[in-house]
Amino acid sequence: MAEPLRTDPADDPLVPMPYGVYTAIRERAGERIAPLVDRLLRSSLALTPAPVGESAGESVGESAGALEDAPAAGLLGGPAALPALVARHLHGVPFVVTEHGLHLREQYLGYREAPYRWPVRALLLAFFRALTEETYRQAAILTPGSAHDQQWQRRCGADPARTRVVYEGTPAVTRPAAGPEPAAPTLTWAGALEPGRDTELMLHAFARVRAELPDARLVVHGEETRPGYLAHCTALAERLGITAAVDFAGRPGSLAEAWESGTVAVFSALAQRRPRLLADAMLSGRAVVSTDVGVAREVVGPTGLLVPPRDPSALAGACLALLRDEERRSRLGVAGRLRAQERFAVEPVIGAFREIYLELVSQFPAFPDGGGGGAPGERPRPFARPAEFWLRGGADGAASRRTPDEAADADEGDDGAQERPGALAEAV
Repeated sequence: MAEPLRTDPADDPLVPMPYGVYTAIRERAGERIAPLVDRLLRSSLALTPAPVGESAGESVGESAGALEDAPAAGLLGGPAALPALVARHLHGVPFVVTEHGLHLREQYLGYREAPYRWPVRALLLAFFRALTEETYRQAAILTPGSAHDQQWQRRCGADPARTRVVYEGTPAVTRPAAGPEPAAPTLTWAGALEPGRDTELMLHAFARVRAELPDARLVVHGEETRPGYLAHCTALAERLGITAAVDFAGRPGSLAEAWESGTVAVFSALAQRRPRLLADAMLSGRAVVSTDVGVAREVVGPTGLLVPPRDPSALAGACLALLRDEERRSRLGVAGRLRAQERFAVEPVIGAFREIYLELVSQFPAFPDGGGGGAPGERPRPFARPAEFWLRGGADGAASRRTPDEAADADEGDDGAQERPGALAEAV
C-alpha cells in the first residue's frame, strides 16, 4: 500500500488545502483505508494549477471563488478540473478543457504497475473515470490535441458539438530544414527505449533492410526508460548479426541533430498518443515511415509511408522503397515539412483559442438580471466589455487615446450614462 500519511499536513507541500478540511477528512478514515484517502486527496487537489489557487492554503472552494471573477477558465483535464467544476456549479463560470494526451488514458496505463492491490486500483480508476465524464459534461468547450484524442473523449461522453481539435503548436516550425543527407543510407529512430516503442520491430526490419542494402546503417536515439531494455535490444542486434551497423547513440543534443543524422526517419511504436515527435521529424524535411497507430495517420497523412504495427517485412519494405528512391523521399520530405508547418505553427493555435474564448464571452450577459442596469453598487458580471477593451488598457487607456472631438462627444453623453449605471457596459 501507499506510504502512511504525515501527521501534520502543513509540513507536506503536496497537500494544498486548509488544515481543518484536511484533518476532518483524515480523522474519518480508518487506518486500513488511510493510504487510499491520502492518494485521493493528493491526486484531486495537489495538481490544481496556478492561477486557480496560487496559495498553498487555498481550498477547492476558495479556488472556485477566485474563478468567479474570471471570464472563462482554461485548464487541462484530470484533477485540475475540480476547482472549475465548483466554480461552474456555484457561479456559472464556463471553462475550457485542453488535453494533449488524455489524463484518463494515462491513468489507465500508469496504474498497471501502481503499488496498490487491484481493489484499490479499481476504486481510483473509477474515481478518475467519473471525474472525467463529469468534466466533459460540464465543460463549455473541449479542445483535444488531435482527432485521435477526440475519439477517446467521445467514448467518455463528450459532446461532439462542443469539441474543437486544436493542435499543440511548436516553435520548431521556424527551424531550418535538415542539411544534406549522410553519405551512407541511414535510418534514424528516436524515442524512449521501452517495449511500447517497439525498438525490437525496428531491429528486425533493419536486418531485412541490411540484407538488401549492405551499406545501410541504423542510428537509435533515446534513453532507456525500462531497466534492462537497452541490454535486451543490444543482444537482439547481436543475434540478428547487425551489431556493426547499429548505433545506440543515446540522448541526442537536440531532435534536429537526430533527424539530420539519417536519411529516413522511422517510427515503430505500438501506440503513438501524441503528435509532437512525428511533427518534429516532418519539420526536418526528412521523409517519414511510421506504424499506422494512434495519431500517425492524422499527422503524417499522404506525406509519408504508413505500415501495420508488428510487421517487420512491411516496415522494411517501406524503408527500402525510400532509401532506393531519392526523388520520392525528397518530395515526401518537403511535403511533410509544409504539412507540419501548417498544422503545428504557434500562430494558428493562438488564433483558435482567441476565437474560442470570444465565442464564450459573447454568450453571457453583462449583468446577472439581464437588464443591463442593476441596482446602484451592484457588481457587474464579467464580459461587460470585449476582450480587446482590456487588452488595450481598459477605461484609462481608452480615455488617453481619445481625440479632443471624441472627448467632447463623450462628455456630452455622460449625463445619459449616469442615469443608468449599466448603460455603458450594455452598449459596449
